[in-house]
Amino acid sequence: ERFRAHELAEIIESLPGIGAVLGAKFLAAVDGSLDAFATPDRLAAFAGVTPAPRDSGKISGNLHRPQ
Repeated sequence: ERFRAHELAEIIESLPGIGAVLGAKFLAAVDGSLDAFATPDRLAAFAGVTPAPRDSGKISGNLHRPQ
């Protein structure tokens, strides 16, 4: 119930596959605010839905690819 009272609850629940339980866990993970993410890309990277580059001096690739 506390999740549904949050100002971002409606937006978070509008995302496919996210309900009250996952939404509440997400809000807890971001301390209830999206201000820490300067861009939507940074939020997507935090959520793990974008590829994360894994580059070294000799090798280039992606650490994670969304399925």
